[in-house]
Amino acid sequence: MSVNPRTPININHSIVYKLQSQLQTELKKKEASARIKINRLLEEAGWRFFDAENGPANIQLEPNVKMSKADLTGLGENFDEVKNGFVDFLLLDDKGKPFIVLEAKAEDKDPLVGKEQAREYAKSFYLKYVILSNGNQHYFWNIYKGNPQLITAFPSYESIRESKAMNADPAKLYSEEINLEGELKKLVKERNDYAHANGRLLLTSEEFFLEKIRNFNHCIDRVFALIKDDILQLYSSTLNDPDFYDSDIRAYLYPTQQVQEEIVKKYSFSRFELNWCRKFNIKQLESRENYASKKELHIALSKYYKELKSEL
Repeated sequence: MSVNPRTPININHSIVYKLQSQLQTELKKKEASARIKINRLLEEAGWRFFDAENGPANIQLEPNVKMSKADLTGLGENFDEVKNGFVDFLLLDDKGKPFIVLEAKAEDKDPLVGKEQAREYAKSFYLKYVILSNGNQHYFWNIYKGNPQLITAFPSYESIRESKAMNADPAKLYSEEINLEGELKKLVKERNDYAHANGRLLLTSEEFFLEKIRNFNHCIDRVFALIKDDILQLYSSTLNDPDFYDSDIRAYLYPTQQVQEEIVKKYSFSRFELNWCRKFNIKQLESRENYASKKELHIALSKYYKELKSEL
């Protein structure tokens, strides 16, 4: 039996529409949204949005603010409820301090688009690690060492801490510090040459000038990364020193004056160091004696920093 190709075929459009609808529903069930995928990747690596038996929450949307389930669902299944279609999470270390910036994007966005914004956000917390993901593609990036590297799973806190990046060979680390010292000396020499009465700054192009500025800023960022932990350790030990916190024996009675003289002037702290100290988690000293006095001094330092910032 032959069929005439010109013979019209009757199609039941309602059945076709129903089949298409069922197919789309099944696809949605099988294909998780970007947020769900990223949630799963975080959980598999030991990161937690909420307190659990295996540890406290270590993911935040804002510093020192715990997330609620409403905050999480409010982002939208594909971050469609968020402006620009991405959100920055802060992943915390074992002391509850920011450790990694995770920039999570919608599935239809390239994870690498806007990576410079993630870099600047990380630098604002003096962090060096960034994860970029849209749920399907993921990159891990040490912002001070090369370009983002493609990864298949999110790293855990322990894996980063135990990696070569966190536990570098002391000789290599010393070498890096020496190299930085050499770069800084070169910058200072150039600055002194320019500042001399006979000094000349030869600007061959705008790009040459901008490159000088980039090199300077890069060196400063590396210095900050090296000294931050030492500054916070110094601040913590100072807060716990009776000669500093005990109002009966300390040099200055009023907290603000004590902070200005015995921290700011004594250690020549800039507003950058003061900003680190301001973010120090004073509650970790709650179980120690004279906590109220230490907290009062910490609050005085925070107020002093805000006054300095308002004068800029």
